[in-house]
Amino acid sequence: MEIEKKYLIQEEGRSYATQEFFSIAPKVINALLDYTKGKRIRIDSLLITQGYLPLGKGKELCKSLGLDIDFEIAEIRLRSKNKEYALTIKGEGTISREEEEIEITEEVFKKNWPLTSGKRLKKKRAAIRYRDLIAEIDFYQDRNLITAEIECESEEVAKNLIPFGKDVTEDKKYKNKNLAR
Repeated sequence: MEIEKKYLIQEEGRSYATQEFFSIAPKVINALLDYTKGKRIRIDSLLITQGYLPLGKGKELCKSLGLDIDFEIAEIRLRSKNKEYALTIKGEGTISREEEEIEITEEVFKKNWPLTSGKRLKKKRAAIRYRDLIAEIDFYQDRNLITAEIECESEEVAKNLIPFGKDVTEDKKYKNKNLAR
């Protein structure tokens, strides 16, 4: 089960960041300024490339890998991060939903990557400690968009977070599968 809040920090040059965001992430201020000016981001970050498989093809891949998913599948994602490859299966939902992620080989990734054509995104992710949690700040590489995601151990914890920006957890427009192009 994944329980997560998602906040819009910046979009098309307009900032939605709150004081809470800047208080925990002073290093991010310079990165935001660089990003806004089109400069290279100077913050420890990972490059993430991900693509979304058509459900039918994704289910075939799950079956070929011997996965037995016991929830209704809403999306199936391939991800490359720091030369690590993963297949992620997610159910429906916003603040909480079922999720299964497995490590896959580079060969499996490359073989199935062409199936994600038109449903891909690339982002740089910086992870910052926030209380007992980790805030993941995503700088999208093909548009002027920055979001923050915070995974929580319960919905109660998630609902009581002080917002980092505009809360877009319930807005399907900001789900990565819908941002992918």
